[in-house]
Amino acid sequence: MLYKQINLSSSYASCLIDDPNYALSIDTYIIQEDKQTSLFIELDSIFEYVGIKDINKIIDEIKKVKTALLYTETINNKTKNFVYYQYLNLVLALVHFYLRKNGNDTNKLKDAIGDLYQNIILEWHKYDPDLVSSLGIFFR
Repeated sequence: MLYKQINLSSSYASCLIDDPNYALSIDTYIIQEDKQTSLFIELDSIFEYVGIKDINKIIDEIKKVKTALLYTETINNKTKNFVYYQYLNLVLALVHFYLRKNGNDTNKLKDAIGDLYQNIILEWHKYDPDLVSSLGIFFR
């Protein structure tokens, strides 16, 4: 299992933690079992950043959809929720719907749906291009 924490700005672009535009850090894991490589992206930091207080309620909603592969991991004595990378945009769309339904601001989330996935893949690509290739992602 490989772990990488990715620091992101308010536009979800990669940045240093001391960057004035720093907004959040997201934990990511790559799990290699047999001949399959899987990337999982933390959801808790994203949810907290966009203003969702009851993370478990959203996770329960995601589980109802039954299409998103979820994974939990304990980091520094805190259990965090992760989603399989191919389902990230689906989960973000569900979160967007949840925020709108409850009358919450969706501005912090709008850019994430397009940019977050690409920036996470880019960061892993910088770290290990062959590993990203093994995910079966066409990367320019």
